[in-house]
Amino acid sequence: MQSIQLLIVTLPDRAGLAEDLASVVTGARDFEELLDLLRRWTGERRFQVGVQLLRRDTDGERAGAALADIAETALAVLLPAVTADFAPLKTVNMLSCCS
Repeated sequence: MQSIQLLIVTLPDRAGLAEDLASVVTGARDFEELLDLLRRWTGERRFQVGVQLLRRDTDGERAGAALADIAETALAVLLPAVTADFAPLKTVNMLSCCS
């Protein structure tokens, strides 16, 4: 019942989204699990925006802003994870592959 009620309420601001996402991804065992959790979280949040549009609880402008906030929140978590995952590759000389 609580998940249905979450679809009806308005989305939190970017800080609230970041807090929610942080609680979801905490404890991810590896990069792949983090990606799966991010996909699920963004999908659920996008669905929430879609339901609000269908119910006419929001308009297109606010829905667009909410979708942008969702994307930016996910990217803020994803970028450090990608950087950490690819950090060992920094020791590879990228020019050597092309000569």
